[in-house]
Amino acid sequence: GASEKDPASITAPFHFDPNADISEYTIGYDEEAPEEFLDQLRDMGVRLTEMPEIPRGSSNSLGVDSSAAFDFHVSPDGEEPEPIPEGLEPREARRRGRFRRGRDVLALDYVQSQRRRLILMKEMQEVMDGFD
Repeated sequence: GASEKDPASITAPFHFDPNADISEYTIGYDEEAPEEFLDQLRDMGVRLTEMPEIPRGSSNSLGVDSSAAFDFHVSPDGEEPEPIPEGLEPREARRRGRFRRGRDVLALDYVQSQRRRLILMKEMQEVMDGFD
């Protein structure tokens, strides 16, 4: 449901029909999908269609959004966070830097990434057309 803390959230019911006729569904699969899995779906009557190539795109908007959403972990007092210490193991350095990257994105770059994101969303919608 909707959350007061997330103005982008909505309350919308999820309708699940446990008696749905699965043979009426068209499911896309990747060429690398395990054949045993695909065989099981076929045995259930599912219509399988190999997915076309998925559009590739890059957008830093998700990183910025994540940084904004989790900023209280990085900077609970609202101040500029301390630099990440040198010499940490790579995994720990990545963990600590995960939600800081969005702080360094220029507004112009963010807006441009939002434009690219919209184009990518439209391309994905076309690719997914015909699949359930």
